[in-house]
Amino acid sequence: MTKSELISVGSGKGGTGKSFFSYLLGKTIANQGKKTLLFDGDLGCANLHTLCGLEKPRFSLSDFINNKSSLKEIIVKTPTENLFLISGASDSLNVNSLAFTQKRKLLHHLRCLDFDSIIIDVGPDISHNNLDLYSAADYKFLVLNPEQVSLENCFRYLKAVLLRQFSFSVGIKKSKTLFGEELAAPFQAVNDMHQYISDNNKEMLGSFRTIFNETEFYLVVNKTLSGQRNVAEDFKNIVAKYLTTNINLLGEIPFNLQVMDCYSKGTPPDIIPGVNTKVEEIYSIFQNIK
Repeated sequence: MTKSELISVGSGKGGTGKSFFSYLLGKTIANQGKKTLLFDGDLGCANLHTLCGLEKPRFSLSDFINNKSSLKEIIVKTPTENLFLISGASDSLNVNSLAFTQKRKLLHHLRCLDFDSIIIDVGPDISHNNLDLYSAADYKFLVLNPEQVSLENCFRYLKAVLLRQFSFSVGIKKSKTLFGEELAAPFQAVNDMHQYISDNNKEMLGSFRTIFNETEFYLVVNKTLSGQRNVAEDFKNIVAKYLTTNINLLGEIPFNLQVMDCYSKGTPPDIIPGVNTKVEEIYSIFQNIK
């Protein structure tokens, strides 16, 4: 069995269109004849089934977490050929703070599923659940909007992802001993963190450089309007300056009132001129540079 390609989609802020993009990306891949799974990782506030044109599934991730079903048993077909869904748990409180062993079990079983591509639609906040689901993927997508709040939250999200990966790399206890419970939150720039680590524990420098310098991210800007400044380039430059991390720019999706209409009616955004083709272009660019 060929290993599935895991793609995570995060944002750091609700309302960016992250789930909308996840659905259209999954549909794009499925339309190319690839068996594709959408995994609703927004634990506690799952709604990806609505975008897929489905009623609330009978079984969800909470059934797997509570050992009532296997991961295979909670997979449902969507109206799109080759596209399947695992619904997140929207009515269960215990999945919002999974234990480490539960997350490890979930990710192991997810990797073992027989799909060409698995897209993880990750929740918007920086809880450990979301950071760990996002970081587990082979390819990490970011979706932001051309507004200052979205840029700031996406930067904080990215920084939290890198610090979480670093803490796992050197060991949670060691990182907490070095930085405290906040895990380097007071440091704005990577150079400040680098100097602090160099002064206090040089053995961690290798892991620090690897995580911050070699982790790749793929950026999509959603809800753009003509005449706006190039926020993608701005974000890429800010991340390069303060985190020394590479951002691959995939493209922009224009704001479209038909998308908002789909949300209000609870119908899938299947054929929207200028939007679906943009997602197809974005996936093509991703395929060429990954």
